[in-house]
Amino acid sequence: MNNPDKFWSSVEATHRYVVSGWPKAVHQPKVDLNNRYALPFVFVPPSVSGTFQWLFYWDTFYTNRGLLLDGHLDWAKGNVDNLIYMLNRYGFVPNSNSENGIKYNSQPPYLHFMVKDIFKATGDLKWLSSSYEALKKEYAFWMKERIAPCGLNHHGCHPNCSEADLASYYDYVATERLPIKKNLSSREKATIAPNYIAEAEMGLDYTPRLGEDAVHCCPTDLNANLYGLELDLADFGERLGKKNEAAEFKQAAAKRKSLMDALLLGPDGLYYDYNFVKKAKVRSFAFTGQFMAFITGVSTDNKALHLLYKKLLMPHGMTSCEQDPDVPFDFQANYPYSWPYDNYLAFWALTTCGLDKEAAVLAERYLANLAAVYSSTGLLWETYDAVNGGIAQKSEYPATEMLGWTAGSFEAMYDFLKKRSRFATDISTKPDNLSIETDEGEVGDAKVEFVPNGEDLEVYLTASNVHPRLVKMRWNGEVQGPVETMGDQFGRLQSNAFFGPLNPERYFAWYYLIGNAGDFACGGVKTLPNALISFSLDQRGVNAYFDCRCGAKGVELNGRRLLLGTIVFHFYPNTTAFSALRRFCQSLSTGGIFPKAPFYGGNDWYSFYGKSTLRDILASAHYLASLTEGCPNPATMVIDDGWEEGNCGGPWSPNSKFVDMEKAASGIKALGLKAGIWIRFLANPEALKVHPNWAIKKPGEEPLYLDPSIPGVLTHVKKDIDRIKKWGFDFIKHDYSAHDMFGEFEAAWNGGVDNRDDWSFADTSRTSAEILKDFYQAIHEDCAPEIMVEGCNTFSHLSVGYVEVYRTGDDTSGENWDRTRSFGVNSLAFRLYQNNIFYCCDADCAGFGGIDPSKVLLFADLLARSGTPLLVSCSKGILSLQQEAQLKEDFRLASCPVEGLIPLDWEWNIDPALWNYRGEILKFDWQGGEPPRLLATDFYQHHR
Repeated sequence: MNNPDKFWSSVEATHRYVVSGWPKAVHQPKVDLNNRYALPFVFVPPSVSGTFQWLFYWDTFYTNRGLLLDGHLDWAKGNVDNLIYMLNRYGFVPNSNSENGIKYNSQPPYLHFMVKDIFKATGDLKWLSSSYEALKKEYAFWMKERIAPCGLNHHGCHPNCSEADLASYYDYVATERLPIKKNLSSREKATIAPNYIAEAEMGLDYTPRLGEDAVHCCPTDLNANLYGLELDLADFGERLGKKNEAAEFKQAAAKRKSLMDALLLGPDGLYYDYNFVKKAKVRSFAFTGQFMAFITGVSTDNKALHLLYKKLLMPHGMTSCEQDPDVPFDFQANYPYSWPYDNYLAFWALTTCGLDKEAAVLAERYLANLAAVYSSTGLLWETYDAVNGGIAQKSEYPATEMLGWTAGSFEAMYDFLKKRSRFATDISTKPDNLSIETDEGEVGDAKVEFVPNGEDLEVYLTASNVHPRLVKMRWNGEVQGPVETMGDQFGRLQSNAFFGPLNPERYFAWYYLIGNAGDFACGGVKTLPNALISFSLDQRGVNAYFDCRCGAKGVELNGRRLLLGTIVFHFYPNTTAFSALRRFCQSLSTGGIFPKAPFYGGNDWYSFYGKSTLRDILASAHYLASLTEGCPNPATMVIDDGWEEGNCGGPWSPNSKFVDMEKAASGIKALGLKAGIWIRFLANPEALKVHPNWAIKKPGEEPLYLDPSIPGVLTHVKKDIDRIKKWGFDFIKHDYSAHDMFGEFEAAWNGGVDNRDDWSFADTSRTSAEILKDFYQAIHEDCAPEIMVEGCNTFSHLSVGYVEVYRTGDDTSGENWDRTRSFGVNSLAFRLYQNNIFYCCDADCAGFGGIDPSKVLLFADLLARSGTPLLVSCSKGILSLQQEAQLKEDFRLASCPVEGLIPLDWEWNIDPALWNYRGEILKFDWQGGEPPRLLATDFYQHHR
């Protein structure tokens, strides 16, 4: 944007025109049963005056997006109620409420999008129920009247059109729209006309896309739209308790996607129109209808989306399709013309898929052109020239003065840019300030390079004669208005994740979120960086801290060019914080790994706190087997700390209470369960006696822990893993490594790890982050493929791709309910959005030891519905028969996990009590009318 002040001045003037124009366009309802064109609800047609005074079907979706943003829910709902009225009256939604609009065809089935918008605004389940029934009628129309032999759908015309009707339509096209032959017989005209009617049903009357054979083509946008309709019907059905219907619609969507992949998908990742008679794709040029596949989720291929964006983006917005000199006529849906739907579909797809920078570029170009034309004409228009700017000079019919979908598309992009400018400081650009700290106190030859990589920014560090410790960056950008902030932490949460105000002393590890009222910006780094990275936010900017030390000393790079991390930034408008964070994590992930089968079951820790025997474990396993009998996937029984010869550490051989770990594993597996085991690799006094040089050495401290930067240590760890494999275990939970390497638990970290300056790992040429990653990778590679791995007290961002399961929070409890409530619920809520993106998130156990079972069952119920592991510490005899039945049901759910649990009150409640479970609102009374107990700070020592 070369001149922001000029841009915003002209855009604000256009915005004011739109806001003042809406009331002028409103039509009041007409109750006239004898007038088939009268509509019973208030509606907003495309134009204030002139030709377009009917309610057009798909245009209305774009109009409604603007109406809703400008506070006119009643008018937007009236539009939708009128469309539903016509659907119920005619069995389909007509092109418009005009004579020809009803006679010949429908239009793209956008009603489900509009229903979703209105329901989101009102939450009216009664209205949704009646709308759902109407949508099923529309779906039936498309599946009966517009189904092709290949199983996909096409556009067409109504079968009751007579030869005279069709010939009349052909004459209209030949006389007023296209230079086609006029002197044909009535039968010839009637044979050709359905293709033009089908193109009109596409909303693209007329287009070069389908080679004048539209009735025999399955368009990509129609089928992607119907895929979205099937998913929305499934969602609405679940909300309304119609589970069987919902399942059928999901199956229909899966079948459609499979067909689209087989018939429409091109080698470039884009979906193309398909001629089901010729059994071939129609042509391979790009068109804006292809964006629909990204909107509804048929495709999540951002590379293909970016390719389409680059092909169709012109200096003044999106053009309808690529230029083709062989196109016979100057169709209106053609290059270089730019319609509201062309621009909004692209904008919608880009924002849906997280390409918000591209969306901003498009919005700026399109709005600038509309605002420039408004400055000179005082009006908005339907069609513009994306290449040359200004109003489109079309031969099919002249550009028309327009409010409707032009205004709706304008308002959506205006709203996006306005909100983005409020608090979205883009950190994927070169920072305004940069500093490098070294052990030597001077920068020396240390140098930071910033290299763009697509939308992201790679940060490289080189140095030869100094030892870099910390790279600090700052991006300036004023936050406008009230906001809330949240982010991640280096390791396990400590019941301390929450949404809060701007606070420059609050540090977020890896990434952050800032926003309010449904609009959020997220900044951070991709997983597996080579530095420990944190962020802080203040009213005038964003700060980043790239800790590149080795232990507590600067790293010795010796001229090596090190990629510290890749910075990512996105803006997510009109969404929830949960959705924004989930989408952002998808953009951060370098590739997670996940359990091959659902992971759930038992862990003995909160029953015995390290004082278990083999007999206790087998008894717990017997009880677990009884509780999970009939579950489709086997549960896992995990033996936690207490089996080993050492005291919460090696040597990793069984003590006298266990004797034979192979017997332990086989005994568990004989019950139909999987066997898991806990281990603390870096705490092994016996190994240090033999190899004292393997120790992490810190001045003034006794050497207690193994240094994973030493190759011999990793070899020793491999031997421990091989022993566990030989015993027959299926699962390893490795613990304590962050504490053992840095001497502190996560509660002591706030943006920095170990603030001393007097020690380093043995290999001083690697950063702490590199050493941690190499350690995690070695464990993963030694365990795979036989053993699944859980990381506990590991660095979250550095564990991605190396652990299938990650412990997201500190210990819950088997004795103190308030610790389970505080630590378990908080970590579940504030890491749930990472689940099955980075890894499978484990919020820790539901421990029944000495706590009222009715309370613990609340947490178990929540875990069972979360799509994350349900792990239980429970001995037989604690639960009543009714409580056992409840736990069995929880295990049944956990054995077939389904994502769909979302915290609703987490923005103001640190232990969320209000949750949305697949459309059902769940409320939890965590306190039960009792005051909480104070949590003991020496909890660990009490049990060690």
